Amino acid sequence: MNKATAAQARFQRVEPPPEPFGQFGIGRFVLPVLAGFSLVMASISGTMWYRSYHDADSFERTAGGSAYRIRSIVGRILYYRLDFEQNGPFPSGDSTWEYSTFPLIRLPPDGWQASWRKSIGVDWDHSTLAPQQGVSGGFWLRIRWRTIFILTSILPIIRLIQHYRQRGIARQRGFEVDDS
Repeated sequence: MNKATAAQARFQRVEPPPEPFGQFGIGRFVLPVLAGFSLVMASISGTMWYRSYHDADSFERTAGGSAYRIRSIVGRILYYRLDFEQNGPFPSGDSTWEYSTFPLIRLPPDGWQASWRKSIGVDWDHSTLAPQQGVSGGFWLRIRWRTIFILTSILPIIRLIQHYRQRGIARQRGFEVDDS
């Protein structure tokens, strides 16, 4: 083999062998599926963000001396747990699920104090939101719907940019690209 042929062999692009039965691997499909799921989640969070300024939704489960609540109200979703005292006014033996919704006629005052956590839209604490008689402890987490919407929109936007960028590169290289 002469020097020119050896140099050409070194710079040739080596293609991996095709997978058996025409399969391309799962890696090719994971990102589009995740982008589709993220797009659905962004749509749901955007809808709930809008709805939370007009109607408040609440899911509640009471079990084992604790109440678990998820509320969507005034642009945020709030998850909290209340631990009831043994001899308190709340029943501890029942296990129930409840859903409720009510219109917001006047927006309640914003009890979320200004902080870096409010700026990014996430806050939490290992206590009750407000002191209540018969409640011994709890936990709460509050997230703005806007934060969820933005985070779940990132991957679909990246995929859209990649799609149009790949089409532009294909056109530059002289390939015919359909406009779908």
